[in-house]
Amino acid sequence: MLESAIESLARSGRLVRLRELGLGYMPSYRAALSGAIAALLFTYGKYYWYAINALFAFGLRWIGNRTLDAGPPPPFELFVYGELVTAFVLVAGAALALIRRWSIRKGRFLVIQVGPIAQLRAGWHVPVGVAVTAVLTLTFNQSFASMPTSLSYLMMSIGSLIAIVIWESIHDALLTFFLSPREKEKAVVEFDLKEAFAQDETAVRWQVNKVRFDSRSKCAVLIGEFPSREAEKRVTQVAMRVKGVETVELIGEEEPPLPPAEQAPLLSGAVRK
Repeated sequence: MLESAIESLARSGRLVRLRELGLGYMPSYRAALSGAIAALLFTYGKYYWYAINALFAFGLRWIGNRTLDAGPPPPFELFVYGELVTAFVLVAGAALALIRRWSIRKGRFLVIQVGPIAQLRAGWHVPVGVAVTAVLTLTFNQSFASMPTSLSYLMMSIGSLIAIVIWESIHDALLTFFLSPREKEKAVVEFDLKEAFAQDETAVRWQVNKVRFDSRSKCAVLIGEFPSREAEKRVTQVAMRVKGVETVELIGEEEPPLPPAEQAPLLSGAVRK
């Protein structure tokens, strides 16, 4: 469990990367809808807190024979913070999901090295989300006006970062339901292709810069530099070992680039051998 939590924070675990890659394939309207719903679920914090207290009270009664009254559950409200605030939150959630999708498709991530082997990785939706959360907090929450300036800025910065982490966790969970089977298959195959190329220890020198997979034809399209017949043969052999790949097409970098609409989301970095 601890390892999964660390992978989620670092955005480097297999499950997290597959969800991200699937989001890159998801149409814009569905990505925006998933982000808006994640933002709406985020506003229901008081109900989650009541559920945690109720479970804690039940645990005390069952384990320690002690009673802790959690009180009656709060009445359900669809718009907890009012219609206007909720509307802004929904728009912000949709925008963050679209920015996150753009980061994945373009391979643009913020990477912070932590120690010799560990690193934290985040899309550009994180800094944008922190700024948007801070603006919404200053606009609709007047309690910060009575605090010292330095304290209010510190609390707002920490709170905004925590809010984005929570929203991203909810969004990750929702992606499982919003991804189509074809998008999931493409994400799995392309991730496995990238991993297979990175782990290949052949002495033949080649480079794969982009990977695409057509789930209909089961064809893996590899774009990169293949300077010899031996390199082409080796790359094809490695790709054919991946489950789901039936045919392989190699495209040299000197050929015309694909139209933007046909370009697949990228995993960061090229694979060079």
